[in-house]
Amino acid sequence: MVNVGGDTYSGTIPAPHPERQVDFYISATDNILQTTTNPGNAPAGWREIAIGFTPIYTMQYVHPDTFSHVTPYLNRVLNVQGIVTAGTGQAGPASRFVLQEEDPSDVVPQEGGDPITKPDFPAFAGPDYRWGGVLVYEGTGSNFVFEGDFVQVGGRGEEYFNLTEMEPHNGSAVYIVSFGNDLPYPMYASTRNLADAVFMDDGNGRYGEAFESCWVRTKAAAVMDTLDFGVFIISDTGARADSVEVDPETSLSYEPILGDFIIVEGFMDYEFGAFQVTPTADNYIVSGLVGVDDLTPEVLQPAGGFTAVAPNPFNPKAQIRFLLTRENLTQLNIYDIRGNLVRTLVNEVLPAQEHVYFWDGTDGTGQPVASGTYFARLRISSEVMQIRKLSLVK
Repeated sequence: MVNVGGDTYSGTIPAPHPERQVDFYISATDNILQTTTNPGNAPAGWREIAIGFTPIYTMQYVHPDTFSHVTPYLNRVLNVQGIVTAGTGQAGPASRFVLQEEDPSDVVPQEGGDPITKPDFPAFAGPDYRWGGVLVYEGTGSNFVFEGDFVQVGGRGEEYFNLTEMEPHNGSAVYIVSFGNDLPYPMYASTRNLADAVFMDDGNGRYGEAFESCWVRTKAAAVMDTLDFGVFIISDTGARADSVEVDPETSLSYEPILGDFIIVEGFMDYEFGAFQVTPTADNYIVSGLVGVDDLTPEVLQPAGGFTAVAPNPFNPKAQIRFLLTRENLTQLNIYDIRGNLVRTLVNEVLPAQEHVYFWDGTDGTGQPVASGTYFARLRISSEVMQIRKLSLVK
Protein backbone atom coordinates (compact mmCIF):
# COMPACT_ATOMS: atom_id res chain seq x y z
CA MET A 1 0.00 0.00 0.00
CA VAL A 2 1.11 3.56 -0.67
CA ASN A 3 0.62 6.58 1.56
CA VAL A 4 -1.29 9.19 -0.44
CA GLY A 5 -1.26 11.81 2.30
CA GLY A 6 -1.76 12.00 6.04
CA ASP A 7 -3.39 8.84 7.38
CA THR A 8 -4.70 7.76 3.96
CA TYR A 9 -3.20 4.78 2.16
CA SER A 10 -4.13 3.31 -1.22
CA GLY A 11 -3.80 -0.22 -2.53
CA THR A 12 -4.76 -2.01 -5.75
CA ILE A 13 -6.38 -5.43 -5.98
CA PRO A 14 -4.49 -7.33 -8.70
CA ALA A 15 -6.41 -8.11 -11.89
CA PRO A 16 -8.10 -10.22 -13.02
CA HIS A 17 -10.52 -10.63 -10.11
CA PRO A 18 -13.66 -12.51 -11.19
CA GLU A 19 -15.41 -12.59 -7.78
CA ARG A 20 -17.74 -10.00 -6.24
CA GLN A 21 -16.28 -10.23 -2.73
CA VAL A 22 -12.81 -9.55 -1.33
CA ASP A 23 -11.67 -10.66 2.14
CA PHE A 24 -8.72 -8.73 3.57
CA TYR A 25 -6.96 -7.50 6.69
CA ILE A 26 -4.51 -4.69 7.24
CA SER A 27 -1.17 -5.03 8.97
CA ALA A 28 0.96 -1.98 9.79
CA THR A 29 4.36 -1.70 11.45
CA ASP A 30 5.43 1.57 13.05
CA ASN A 31 8.91 3.06 13.37
CA ILE A 32 9.64 1.12 16.57
CA LEU A 33 8.70 -2.17 14.90
CA GLN A 34 5.36 -2.61 16.65
CA THR A 35 2.81 -4.35 14.37
CA THR A 36 -0.93 -3.67 14.54
CA THR A 37 -3.61 -5.52 12.60
CA ASN A 38 -7.16 -4.61 11.68
CA PRO A 39 -9.16 -6.57 12.64
CA GLY A 40 -7.23 -7.29 15.80
CA ASN A 41 -7.34 -11.08 15.39
CA ALA A 42 -5.97 -11.07 11.82
CA PRO A 43 -5.15 -13.23 9.96
CA ALA A 44 -7.73 -15.46 11.70
CA GLY A 45 -10.24 -12.63 11.23
CA TRP A 46 -10.67 -10.36 8.21
CA ARG A 47 -12.74 -7.59 6.64
CA GLU A 48 -15.04 -8.11 3.65
CA ILE A 49 -15.92 -5.78 0.81
CA ALA A 50 -18.11 -6.26 -2.26
CA ILE A 51 -16.96 -5.27 -5.73
CA GLY A 52 -19.50 -3.71 -8.06
CA PHE A 53 -23.27 -4.06 -7.69
CA THR A 54 -25.32 -7.23 -7.42
CA PRO A 55 -28.76 -6.95 -9.08
CA ILE A 56 -31.58 -7.06 -6.53
CA TYR A 57 -33.12 -9.67 -8.83
CA THR A 58 -30.11 -11.93 -8.22
CA MET A 59 -30.33 -11.37 -4.48
CA GLN A 60 -34.05 -12.18 -4.33
CA TYR A 61 -34.63 -14.91 -6.90
CA VAL A 62 -35.34 -18.49 -5.85
CA HIS A 63 -36.85 -21.16 -8.08
CA PRO A 64 -40.58 -21.68 -7.37
CA ASP A 65 -40.09 -25.42 -6.92
CA THR A 66 -37.67 -24.98 -4.03
CA PHE A 67 -39.02 -25.34 -0.51
CA SER A 68 -36.82 -22.66 1.03
CA HIS A 69 -37.25 -19.09 -0.17
CA VAL A 70 -34.24 -17.81 1.74
CA THR A 71 -32.04 -15.44 -0.25
CA PRO A 72 -28.98 -17.15 -1.81
CA TYR A 73 -27.02 -14.16 -0.46
CA LEU A 74 -27.79 -14.90 3.19
CA ASN A 75 -24.96 -13.42 5.30
CA ARG A 76 -23.01 -12.55 2.17
CA VAL A 77 -21.52 -9.12 1.53
CA LEU A 78 -22.92 -7.24 -1.48
CA ASN A 79 -23.80 -3.83 -2.88
CA VAL A 80 -27.26 -3.03 -4.33
CA GLN A 81 -28.83 0.07 -5.82
CA GLY A 82 -32.27 1.25 -6.87
CA ILE A 83 -35.07 3.81 -6.59
CA VAL A 84 -36.70 4.28 -3.17
CA THR A 85 -40.42 3.43 -3.44
CA ALA A 86 -41.15 3.71 0.29
CA GLY A 87 -38.94 5.98 2.35
CA THR A 88 -38.10 6.11 6.03
CA GLY A 89 -41.33 6.46 7.99
CA GLN A 90 -43.39 5.03 5.11
CA ALA A 91 -42.14 1.44 5.42
CA GLY A 92 -42.66 1.17 9.16
CA PRO A 93 -39.89 2.20 11.59
CA ALA A 94 -37.53 5.00 10.63
CA SER A 95 -34.81 2.41 10.10
CA ARG A 96 -36.60 0.79 7.12
CA PHE A 97 -37.01 1.74 3.47
CA VAL A 98 -37.69 -0.11 0.21
CA LEU A 99 -35.55 -0.16 -2.95
CA GLN A 100 -36.52 -1.30 -6.43
CA GLU A 101 -34.41 -1.63 -9.55
CA GLU A 102 -35.43 -1.35 -13.18
CA ASP A 103 -36.09 -4.49 -15.16
CA PRO A 104 -33.14 -4.90 -17.53
CA SER A 105 -34.97 -6.96 -20.18
CA ASP A 106 -36.70 -5.65 -23.28
CA VAL A 107 -39.42 -8.28 -23.27
CA VAL A 108 -41.90 -8.31 -20.42
CA PRO A 109 -44.20 -11.23 -19.48
CA GLN A 110 -47.77 -9.98 -19.29
CA GLU A 111 -49.97 -11.16 -16.41
CA GLY A 112 -52.00 -14.04 -17.88
CA GLY A 113 -50.89 -13.43 -21.46
CA ASP A 114 -48.13 -13.66 -24.03
CA PRO A 115 -44.89 -11.66 -23.63
CA ILE A 116 -44.97 -8.17 -25.12
CA THR A 117 -42.28 -5.56 -25.65
CA LYS A 118 -41.93 -2.55 -23.38
CA PRO A 119 -42.99 0.12 -25.90
CA ASP A 120 -46.39 -1.59 -26.25
CA PHE A 121 -46.83 -2.27 -22.55
CA PRO A 122 -49.90 -0.45 -21.16
CA ALA A 123 -49.04 2.27 -18.66
CA PHE A 124 -51.53 0.98 -16.11
CA ALA A 125 -49.79 -2.38 -16.01
CA GLY A 126 -46.15 -1.43 -15.72
CA PRO A 127 -43.01 -3.44 -16.47
CA ASP A 128 -42.23 -6.78 -14.90
CA TYR A 129 -40.09 -6.03 -11.86
CA ARG A 130 -40.68 -9.37 -10.14
CA TRP A 131 -37.76 -10.18 -7.80
CA GLY A 132 -36.58 -6.58 -8.24
CA GLY A 133 -37.40 -5.08 -4.82
CA VAL A 134 -35.81 -5.39 -1.39
CA LEU A 135 -36.45 -3.97 2.05
CA VAL A 136 -33.42 -2.22 3.58
CA TYR A 137 -33.14 -2.42 7.36
CA GLU A 138 -30.68 0.22 8.47
CA GLY A 139 -30.65 -0.31 12.23
CA THR A 140 -29.25 3.07 13.27
CA GLY A 141 -32.16 5.10 11.87
CA SER A 142 -29.60 7.79 10.99
CA ASN A 143 -30.51 8.09 7.31
CA PHE A 144 -33.45 9.98 5.86
CA VAL A 145 -34.40 8.69 2.42
CA PHE A 146 -37.58 9.50 0.51
CA GLU A 147 -39.59 8.34 -2.49
CA GLY A 148 -37.67 8.93 -5.69
CA ASP A 149 -34.19 8.93 -4.15
CA PHE A 150 -31.65 6.86 -6.08
CA VAL A 151 -29.71 5.01 -3.38
CA GLN A 152 -26.72 2.67 -3.20
CA VAL A 153 -26.34 0.37 -0.20
CA GLY A 154 -23.45 -1.78 0.97
CA GLY A 155 -24.13 -4.54 3.47
CA ARG A 156 -25.24 -8.14 3.90
CA GLY A 157 -28.19 -10.18 2.72
CA GLU A 158 -30.45 -11.25 5.59
CA GLU A 159 -33.75 -13.04 6.23
CA TYR A 160 -36.17 -11.97 8.95
CA PHE A 161 -39.09 -14.36 9.41
CA ASN A 162 -39.03 -15.22 5.66
CA LEU A 163 -38.66 -11.60 4.51
CA THR A 164 -35.45 -10.92 2.59
CA GLU A 165 -33.65 -7.81 3.81
CA MET A 166 -30.57 -5.84 2.96
CA GLU A 167 -28.70 -4.92 6.15
CA PRO A 168 -26.20 -2.06 5.64
CA HIS A 169 -22.77 -2.29 7.27
CA ASN A 170 -23.46 0.99 9.09
CA GLY A 171 -25.18 4.33 8.60
CA SER A 172 -22.48 5.49 6.21
CA ALA A 173 -23.11 2.50 3.92
CA VAL A 174 -26.31 4.14 2.63
CA TYR A 175 -25.35 6.58 -0.14
CA ILE A 176 -27.89 8.83 -1.89
CA VAL A 177 -26.87 9.41 -5.51
CA SER A 178 -29.74 11.69 -6.59
CA PHE A 179 -33.16 13.02 -5.56
CA GLY A 180 -36.52 13.27 -7.32
CA ASN A 181 -36.37 10.31 -9.72
CA ASP A 182 -39.56 8.89 -11.24
CA LEU A 183 -40.95 5.90 -9.38
CA PRO A 184 -41.17 2.61 -11.29
CA TYR A 185 -44.55 1.82 -12.83
CA PRO A 186 -46.38 -0.61 -10.56
CA MET A 187 -46.81 -4.23 -11.57
CA TYR A 188 -50.46 -5.01 -12.29
CA ALA A 189 -51.25 -8.29 -10.53
CA SER A 190 -54.20 -10.32 -9.24
CA THR A 191 -54.84 -10.53 -5.52
CA ARG A 192 -54.50 -14.32 -5.65
CA ASN A 193 -51.00 -14.17 -7.07
CA LEU A 194 -49.87 -11.46 -4.67
CA ALA A 195 -51.01 -13.47 -1.67
CA ASP A 196 -49.75 -16.89 -2.77
CA ALA A 197 -47.38 -17.95 0.01
CA VAL A 198 -47.19 -21.63 -0.93
CA PHE A 199 -43.56 -22.79 -1.15
CA MET A 200 -44.26 -24.64 -4.41
CA ASP A 201 -45.53 -23.53 -7.79
CA ASP A 202 -49.31 -23.94 -7.73
CA GLY A 203 -49.47 -24.26 -11.50
CA ASN A 204 -50.22 -20.70 -12.59
CA GLY A 205 -46.61 -19.56 -12.80
CA ARG A 206 -47.05 -16.77 -10.24
CA TYR A 207 -46.56 -16.67 -6.52
CA GLY A 208 -46.21 -14.05 -3.85
CA GLU A 209 -42.50 -14.43 -3.13
CA ALA A 210 -41.72 -12.98 -6.55
CA PHE A 211 -43.47 -9.71 -5.60
CA GLU A 212 -41.79 -9.36 -2.20
CA SER A 213 -40.85 -5.69 -1.59
CA CYS A 214 -41.88 -4.79 -5.17
CA TRP A 215 -44.20 -1.91 -6.10
CA VAL A 216 -47.54 -3.36 -7.26
CA ARG A 217 -51.05 -2.33 -8.22
CA THR A 218 -54.11 -4.51 -7.76
CA LYS A 219 -57.02 -4.92 -10.10
CA ALA A 220 -60.37 -3.52 -8.97
CA ALA A 221 -61.08 -5.57 -5.85
CA ALA A 222 -63.81 -5.82 -3.23
CA VAL A 223 -63.21 -5.27 0.47
CA MET A 224 -63.97 -8.70 1.95
CA ASP A 225 -63.18 -8.21 5.64
CA THR A 226 -61.53 -5.89 8.17
CA LEU A 227 -58.98 -7.04 10.74
CA ASP A 228 -57.20 -5.48 13.71
CA PHE A 229 -54.70 -2.61 13.50
CA GLY A 230 -56.15 -1.17 10.29
CA VAL A 231 -55.53 -4.30 8.18
CA PHE A 232 -58.23 -5.28 5.68
CA ILE A 233 -58.69 -7.96 3.01
CA ILE A 234 -59.52 -7.47 -0.69
CA SER A 235 -60.28 -9.88 -3.53
CA ASP A 236 -60.60 -9.18 -7.25
CA THR A 237 -62.73 -12.30 -7.82
CA GLY A 238 -65.06 -11.92 -4.85
CA ALA A 239 -63.68 -15.16 -3.38
CA ARG A 240 -61.98 -15.07 -0.01
CA ALA A 241 -59.59 -17.78 -1.23
CA ASP A 242 -58.22 -15.31 -3.81
CA SER A 243 -57.80 -12.43 -1.35
CA VAL A 244 -54.76 -10.50 -0.15
CA GLU A 245 -54.22 -8.39 2.96
CA VAL A 246 -53.79 -4.60 2.80
CA ASP A 247 -51.80 -3.09 5.67
CA PRO A 248 -51.10 0.66 5.46
CA GLU A 249 -47.94 1.42 7.46
CA THR A 250 -48.97 5.07 7.81
CA SER A 251 -52.28 6.53 8.96
CA LEU A 252 -54.61 7.01 6.00
CA SER A 253 -57.95 8.79 5.79
CA TYR A 254 -59.47 5.93 3.76
CA GLU A 255 -61.62 3.68 5.94
CA PRO A 256 -62.48 0.30 4.38
CA ILE A 257 -66.15 -0.62 4.14
CA LEU A 258 -67.29 -4.13 3.29
CA GLY A 259 -68.33 -4.27 -0.35
CA ASP A 260 -66.23 -1.25 -1.43
CA PHE A 261 -64.43 -1.71 -4.74
CA ILE A 262 -60.96 -0.22 -4.69
CA ILE A 263 -57.59 -0.31 -6.43
CA VAL A 264 -54.57 -0.40 -4.13
CA GLU A 265 -51.00 0.52 -5.01
CA GLY A 266 -48.02 -0.06 -2.73
CA PHE A 267 -45.05 -2.25 -1.90
CA MET A 268 -45.40 -5.90 -0.91
CA ASP A 269 -44.51 -6.73 2.68
CA TYR A 270 -44.54 -10.03 4.54
CA GLU A 271 -45.65 -10.24 8.18
CA PHE A 272 -47.07 -12.96 10.41
CA GLY A 273 -46.97 -15.53 7.61
CA ALA A 274 -48.88 -13.44 5.04
CA PHE A 275 -48.01 -11.21 2.09
CA GLN A 276 -49.50 -7.72 2.36
CA VAL A 277 -49.96 -4.80 -0.03
CA THR A 278 -48.70 -1.70 1.78
CA PRO A 279 -49.96 1.66 0.45
CA THR A 280 -47.92 4.59 1.75
CA ALA A 281 -50.37 7.46 1.10
CA ASP A 282 -54.06 8.09 0.43
CA ASN A 283 -53.47 8.73 -3.26
CA TYR A 284 -52.45 5.07 -3.63
CA ILE A 285 -56.01 3.92 -2.90
CA VAL A 286 -58.63 4.57 -5.57
CA SER A 287 -62.06 3.96 -4.05
CA GLY A 288 -65.63 3.94 -5.28
CA LEU A 289 -65.00 1.65 -8.26
CA VAL A 290 -67.47 -0.78 -9.77
CA GLY A 291 -66.87 -4.48 -9.33
CA VAL A 292 -65.29 -5.22 -12.70
CA ASP A 293 -61.71 -4.76 -13.78
CA ASP A 294 -62.36 -2.83 -16.97
CA LEU A 295 -65.03 -0.58 -15.40
CA THR A 296 -67.72 -1.44 -17.92
CA PRO A 297 -71.09 0.38 -17.89
CA GLU A 298 -73.55 -0.57 -15.19
CA VAL A 299 -77.24 -1.32 -15.30
CA LEU A 300 -79.42 1.73 -14.65
CA GLN A 301 -80.36 1.85 -10.97
CA PRO A 302 -83.85 2.80 -9.67
CA ALA A 303 -82.63 6.33 -8.88
CA GLY A 304 -80.86 6.65 -12.24
CA GLY A 305 -77.29 6.41 -13.54
CA PHE A 306 -74.98 6.93 -16.51
CA THR A 307 -76.55 6.60 -19.95
CA ALA A 308 -73.55 7.47 -22.17
CA VAL A 309 -69.98 8.78 -22.21
CA ALA A 310 -68.73 9.70 -25.66
CA PRO A 311 -66.46 9.95 -27.46
CA ASN A 312 -64.08 7.79 -25.49
CA PRO A 313 -61.13 8.19 -25.97
CA PHE A 314 -61.82 11.92 -26.40
CA ASN A 315 -60.20 15.14 -27.55
CA PRO A 316 -60.96 17.95 -26.94
CA LYS A 317 -64.04 17.16 -24.82
CA ALA A 318 -66.25 14.28 -23.70
CA GLN A 319 -70.03 14.34 -23.36
CA ILE A 320 -71.29 12.73 -20.14
CA ARG A 321 -74.99 11.85 -19.98
CA PHE A 322 -76.92 10.52 -16.99
CA LEU A 323 -80.55 10.06 -16.01
CA LEU A 324 -82.34 10.95 -12.78
CA THR A 325 -85.65 9.17 -12.26
CA ARG A 326 -86.64 11.75 -9.61
CA GLU A 327 -85.32 15.04 -8.23
CA ASN A 328 -82.21 14.26 -6.23
CA LEU A 329 -78.90 15.55 -4.85
CA THR A 330 -76.32 14.79 -7.53
CA GLN A 331 -72.55 15.01 -7.81
CA LEU A 332 -70.40 14.41 -10.89
CA ASN A 333 -66.62 14.53 -10.31
CA ILE A 334 -63.57 13.79 -12.44
CA TYR A 335 -60.62 11.98 -10.81
CA ASP A 336 -57.15 11.04 -12.05
CA ILE A 337 -55.65 7.54 -11.97
CA ARG A 338 -54.37 8.15 -8.41
CA GLY A 339 -57.82 9.02 -7.12
CA ASN A 340 -57.09 12.77 -6.85
CA LEU A 341 -60.03 15.11 -7.55
CA VAL A 342 -59.48 16.92 -10.87
CA ARG A 343 -62.78 18.71 -11.51
CA THR A 344 -66.30 18.92 -10.08
CA LEU A 345 -68.85 19.24 -12.90
CA VAL A 346 -71.99 19.32 -10.77
CA ASN A 347 -72.80 19.24 -7.05
CA GLU A 348 -76.43 20.22 -6.48
CA VAL A 349 -80.04 19.06 -6.50
CA LEU A 350 -81.17 18.33 -10.07
CA PRO A 351 -84.63 17.60 -11.51
CA ALA A 352 -85.81 14.23 -12.83
CA GLN A 353 -84.65 14.05 -16.48
CA GLU A 354 -81.60 13.19 -18.56
CA HIS A 355 -78.72 15.58 -17.96
CA VAL A 356 -75.78 16.34 -20.23
CA TYR A 357 -72.41 17.69 -19.09
CA PHE A 358 -69.14 18.19 -20.92
CA TRP A 359 -65.59 17.78 -19.65
CA ASP A 360 -62.99 19.60 -21.70
CA GLY A 361 -59.88 18.09 -20.10
CA THR A 362 -59.24 20.94 -17.65
CA ASP A 363 -58.92 20.95 -13.87
CA GLY A 364 -60.77 23.09 -11.33
CA THR A 365 -58.58 26.11 -12.10
CA GLY A 366 -59.15 25.85 -15.84
CA GLN A 367 -55.70 24.46 -16.59
CA PRO A 368 -55.39 21.63 -19.17
CA VAL A 369 -54.52 18.23 -17.71
CA ALA A 370 -52.15 15.72 -19.24
CA SER A 371 -53.15 12.90 -21.55
CA GLY A 372 -54.07 9.73 -19.73
CA THR A 373 -56.78 7.83 -17.90
CA TYR A 374 -59.39 9.60 -15.78
CA PHE A 375 -62.58 8.55 -14.01
CA ALA A 376 -66.02 10.17 -13.97
CA ARG A 377 -67.79 9.37 -10.70
CA LEU A 378 -71.54 9.88 -10.45
CA ARG A 379 -73.28 10.01 -7.07
CA ILE A 380 -77.05 10.24 -6.77
CA SER A 381 -77.91 10.86 -3.11
CA SER A 382 -76.90 7.75 -1.14
CA GLU A 383 -78.45 5.38 -3.68
CA VAL A 384 -76.09 5.38 -6.66
CA MET A 385 -72.30 5.43 -7.02
CA GLN A 386 -71.04 4.72 -10.53
CA ILE A 387 -67.68 5.09 -12.25
CA ARG A 388 -66.84 5.48 -15.92
CA LYS A 389 -63.30 5.42 -17.29
CA LEU A 390 -62.28 8.27 -19.64
CA SER A 391 -59.19 8.38 -21.85
CA LEU A 392 -57.87 11.79 -22.82
CA VAL A 393 -55.69 11.64 -25.93
CA LYS A 394 -53.89 14.74 -27.19
